[in-house]
Amino acid sequence: MNSHTDLDPVAAAYAERDRLPIILKPLHRFQTGLPDLEAGAPSSGPVRESARDFALLALFVAIAASLGAGASLGGWFSLAAIPAFYAGLAVTGRLRKFTVGHMHEAGHGVGFDGWRARGLARRGVRRLRFWLAEAFSVVTLGVSASVYMRAHGRHHRVPLLGTIHEPDGAELGAQGFVRGMSKGAFYRRLLGKLFNPLWYVEQNAARLSATLRGGKPVRRVAAAGWLATLIGLAAVLPPAAWLAAIGLPWFVLYPTASLLQVLTEHPYGDRKGAASLAEYAERTWDRLPWDAWPRFARRFGSDLQAFSLWVLRYLVIQLPSRLAVLDRTMIWHRWHHLAWLLGRPFDAWWTIAFEARDAWRDGCLPVGWERNLLSGLDAALERQRQHMEELD
Repeated sequence: MNSHTDLDPVAAAYAERDRLPIILKPLHRFQTGLPDLEAGAPSSGPVRESARDFALLALFVAIAASLGAGASLGGWFSLAAIPAFYAGLAVTGRLRKFTVGHMHEAGHGVGFDGWRARGLARRGVRRLRFWLAEAFSVVTLGVSASVYMRAHGRHHRVPLLGTIHEPDGAELGAQGFVRGMSKGAFYRRLLGKLFNPLWYVEQNAARLSATLRGGKPVRRVAAAGWLATLIGLAAVLPPAAWLAAIGLPWFVLYPTASLLQVLTEHPYGDRKGAASLAEYAERTWDRLPWDAWPRFARRFGSDLQAFSLWVLRYLVIQLPSRLAVLDRTMIWHRWHHLAWLLGRPFDAWWTIAFEARDAWRDGCLPVGWERNLLSGLDAALERQRQHMEELD
């Protein structure tokens, strides 16, 4: 286990929060997903968390649609396209949380201890979490929860994580991300997908085929109805509003966020898996989408340059990452893999940042954990590139 050192990135994050002007502290808290040292975990439950995220999805859709419609008016109103894009990223972020948060954790069976404590029979709890998971799979137009649950277990097996023998590793291999790639080949492959319209057609075709064919008949009917609703709204909403609120978030930004999420959470492409808990821990990464606030030297030119670079990186990389890919549970996703193996299980998955903070404070994180707390998606992509550049 590890104690706090001068190289401790969590301690550094808390120290920076203490130094920041009070107006920037909420931004730091939001962007890092790191709760205050003395903050208590919120009391909630799976149904309440589900309702909250459905409400946020509806809110972000309404904001994106309104701003998109405003941008279509032309003139100065065109500037509304910028906040409309960020609102669309937030829509995608809720959809991704439905998949990697709600549906994913329901598949693991966590989050429902409160219902068991209220006396709900085990079968009733199982049905509740199953149908909640299916509801999320319908809204995201994703794979059926039943299909997902059967495949995902392999991802958590110590000998398989990060290998070509588990679902995410196999999918990345099929996308052409393999060990032995050169630096140029890795980024050419990534950009060749993210800027290729045919890739989005292929991804959505496979996704819609899976969602319309998977699960029980009632789920397939619901998925078809929801897809028809999303497409049908194009005939009701102004084109720019539909594009900002539905077209981009569901069919462009969602597959983008999905690929970036998988590429940045574990090193992939190996043929052999971890042989120990220490190796398994090395195969899990946290991603903190925040750059340290500039330390100004009181020289106008250099200070302006440092501040401008910080703002540019925040608006282009860190904020979009936070909105679309890295909700709080994904920032600290590593603890999801390690908590049970380290004897610190927890049920309320939406409090994972609090659980990770407490494990850090108690000195319960594995030795060397700080090496795998990365400063955002770009740092994680570069770590993945370095890993894949090596021959297996």
